[in-house]
Amino acid sequence: MAAAQHKQVELFSDALRGLTTLSQAGGTFAEYYELNTTFLEERRSQLWSATGYLSMFYHGVFGIRLEVDGIRFAPMKPKDLFPSQTIHLKEIQYRGMILNIHLHGHGTTIESFELNHYRQSDAFIKSDKIGVFDVDISLK
Repeated sequence: MAAAQHKQVELFSDALRGLTTLSQAGGTFAEYYELNTTFLEERRSQLWSATGYLSMFYHGVFGIRLEVDGIRFAPMKPKDLFPSQTIHLKEIQYRGMILNIHLHGHGTTIESFELNHYRQSDAFIKSDKIGVFDVDISLK
């Protein structure tokens, strides 16, 4: 996650690609692989590896940063991993809100941030809102 916070796109891409490949190779997120790339069956359902993988999407790709008074966004969408122009993260519950996040473009710089189609000057949503919100973030 440090790579995402410091906008090190290549390093973040390598880490995410590596975890994806590892999980696909064994069909699991088990951490304790043997030297021959196998793992012990009793370690097959370790949740912390899967949680770390999901965190790379929530906190890395979509850039979700939980703060005391709201939620801030600082996304990183590498083109080599996500060639589609737009990706979505739907029905994310945050306090009294349900967020549908739409991430457009590629890169780390926010070009525009819209909440329910109203452009905002900051990529931040105050925690006191209630309801369903569409969050559109355009990157360049």
